[in-house]
Amino acid sequence: GYGHFTTRQNIQFNWPALVDVPDILAELADVGMHAIQTSGNCIRNITSDPFAGAAADEVDDPRIFSEAIRQWSTLHPEFSFLPRKFKIAVTASDNDRTAARVHDIGLRLHRNDKGERGFEVIVGGGLGRTP
Repeated sequence: GYGHFTTRQNIQFNWPALVDVPDILAELADVGMHAIQTSGNCIRNITSDPFAGAAADEVDDPRIFSEAIRQWSTLHPEFSFLPRKFKIAVTASDNDRTAARVHDIGLRLHRNDKGERGFEVIVGGGLGRTP
């Protein structure tokens, strides 16, 4: 088989030889990873700003929220067999390096006039097969 980096910040393995799959899954498990809900009609990996945690313009580190959503949604029975793949992005910057508006759900962390932290929730995005 072969592999490539995806637009969702993943590494995708394509067409691995069946005999190699057990070793691939074991090596993923050795580093705390798995292949559950990684394709098909489910919630895909939750993406955040590639500069998260280091960007000067972010309100807070969005990776914390991405990880919380990942833990909540992984293996959740209601999200295992969705009608279509479902994509979520979390950003903490007005620059929106996650492209939140083209995800099914985009969450933009921000602060209001009182300094209280909250989210702008953007729904219904997507580019489809031919944007």
